[in-house]
Amino acid sequence: MKKIVSSNFRKYILERYPILCENISYRRFFQYLLFSSYCDDNNLLLIPTKIIARMEYAKINHHYNPIDFLESFKKDVLLNFEWSNKEIISDFYGLIFKPRVVINNGFDDELNKKIQEELLNVKKKGFVYFLSGEEYTERRKREVKEKETLEIINKIKEQNHMYNKTQQKIINYFDSFNADKAITTKLYDNWDKATGLILEINNENSKLNQLRLLQSIKENPSIIYGPSVNSRTCRLFHKNDCVIGLKSEIRKAICSGWTEVDLKSSQFVILSEILDAPLAKSLLLSEVDLWKYLNNVIADKYETPSKELKGVLKSIIYGICFGEGKRKLKKICQENNINAILECELIKELLNKRTMWFNKIKEEGYVLDVWGNKHSLEDKTIENPNGRWEGAVAASKIQSIEMEIISALFDYAKDNDKRMRFKIMLFQHDGCTIAFQDKQKKELALKEMKQVVVDKATRFGYSKMKLEHKDL
Repeated sequence: MKKIVSSNFRKYILERYPILCENISYRRFFQYLLFSSYCDDNNLLLIPTKIIARMEYAKINHHYNPIDFLESFKKDVLLNFEWSNKEIISDFYGLIFKPRVVINNGFDDELNKKIQEELLNVKKKGFVYFLSGEEYTERRKREVKEKETLEIINKIKEQNHMYNKTQQKIINYFDSFNADKAITTKLYDNWDKATGLILEINNENSKLNQLRLLQSIKENPSIIYGPSVNSRTCRLFHKNDCVIGLKSEIRKAICSGWTEVDLKSSQFVILSEILDAPLAKSLLLSEVDLWKYLNNVIADKYETPSKELKGVLKSIIYGICFGEGKRKLKKICQENNINAILECELIKELLNKRTMWFNKIKEEGYVLDVWGNKHSLEDKTIENPNGRWEGAVAASKIQSIEMEIISALFDYAKDNDKRMRFKIMLFQHDGCTIAFQDKQKKELALKEMKQVVVDKATRFGYSKMKLEHKDL
């Protein structure tokens, strides 16, 4: 979260809301409303109990009531501030916990204008810390960054997660060098391009969230990888505000000049082999483009679908691969007027074969991932209201295969990044962003990377897997 502001902005806020000067808890919460990017899927700012308790230095117990603080803050600071109540709802998949969110932050037009100006500020000097007013210096920047990093690492350690060899290989690679300077350089070089894209976003909450995230990266460009919260997937996630958290087109704008590589339709390839689905395997063998094929099903045109449609098609394919129920898939198709997709023989084959696989998992009670680890089904209980059904454990297997195949890039990088003068800068499940320093060696390096991925995929029985690249 952004912690520094221009001295003029801080002065404006404290003069307008003088109670913030004397109440540090209010000041901390006001900063959170201004700059936090901790939002739900609708880009609404989350305010869970643990966050509110932290703002007022309170301990959470059965006596603690965060509403008391919110109501006092509303009365004393922002009269139009509104929030939702947290709730637990039930749907087809089980119980879903919906945390408290900000409905109206209470900011007026004048303040919103000031905030946007502050979030677009690209200057490197002349800042102070919002909470203390202390001058922002390089020394203080390092101290705050080290403290933040340690806090995140300690939270990860609290999970007691045991990394497997492949996860540890990836973690170790990123620990072997510091990418902060390179990311910061890219951020400043491409600031206007990135902010220009953000300002084009129609959703105001989404726009604000991306600007907040961009400023947070400006203060601390580090990327910290760690396991999922419940460690039920082998995937590694970014655990802090970083460039990976930005929308795809904004991240790519910042990383302009680097090269993006990813496994082509990896989940589709893996699922086709696991299910032994003839139509899907035939499509892959023919090298027909999956997205053009699906667009042809919908619009009778074998061409790349629009960006919006491709996003919907990806959600359907990924949904099939990761256990999404037929009811949800049907809803997605109806909402986007593409019902023909579910009548497509390819999709019908995948769903029917998937049902057979799920029945087998249900009968056996577990699946083994690529490393031989058992992922068992779990019944729904009060402590575990969603349980763990066949689709969830099937997804764990697919994700493990994907990670093991993409890890070939890290083996290659460990042995060759100095010789070929490149570094893997970002990692995102089925792909990486790479900075090449030598254009003459780049072509050969990419050729060798593609080959080591194909070789590893073939060893595991996924010979149709390919690595593709795109210069950003």
